[in-house]
Amino acid sequence: MLGLGELFYQPSGFPLEVAFSGLLGTDEGLEYNADIRFRPSNDFDLNLNSDKLSQRFRANYRAFRGVSFRASGNTRENAACAGFRVNDQSSKPAEILIDGNSETMQEVNLRI
Repeated sequence: MLGLGELFYQPSGFPLEVAFSGLLGTDEGLEYNADIRFRPSNDFDLNLNSDKLSQRFRANYRAFRGVSFRASGNTRENAACAGFRVNDQSSKPAEILIDGNSETMQEVNLRI
């Protein structure tokens, strides 16, 4: 016998969304997926996700027109990434990302 449940929560007047779904009774035990999204403004959003395999996060912040910062990571690959993007509307955007694993810089990408 399997059991399925879902829960959604979004308070009025507060920029938070929460979703959880779970399946119970499989050979794997509890299968679940949880998502949290926080977006207090059009310039900032934070997403947190979790399931039985990993936890993930992603944050985006637009500091001002044409400049934004972002960070992300997950526990499955034990990875984190941070960077910024500059876009002046007259040329292709420049983006620098630093991918770190165990506090060691692995990669820097620059696209112009």
